[in-house]
Amino acid sequence: MGIRTEVINIFTDRAIAKDASIVLSTPIYLGKCGAGSAFWMDASLTGSGAVQVTQQIANLPEADYYTPGNARDMCSSHDSGRDRYDAYIMGTEWVKFKAKERNISTATLTLDLIVSSA
Repeated sequence: MGIRTEVINIFTDRAIAKDASIVLSTPIYLGKCGAGSAFWMDASLTGSGAVQVTQQIANLPEADYYTPGNARDMCSSHDSGRDRYDAYIMGTEWVKFKAKERNISTATLTLDLIVSSA
């Protein structure tokens, strides 16, 4: 058995206005991925804004979502282009994502969650 990779699209060409944010409205179920899974974010940003992306986690789909204390900015002060980031999603079954424009301009974001499991 080899390594299986799955791509889950979070945002596609979503415009984020100055000082605005977008939140994934439907949670993503991660429990099916298994304990040995690794999670990565694949981010593509165009425009001159800087975008901060954080994850919000919960153990049930209807639970109150929160941003964990160990969450980090995945695209803070991100220049235009494509980058891959460690998603740091552990110990949760459900996740939502929030992207916030942190600069003085607008940006367009495409974000995918890459799941790699044995």
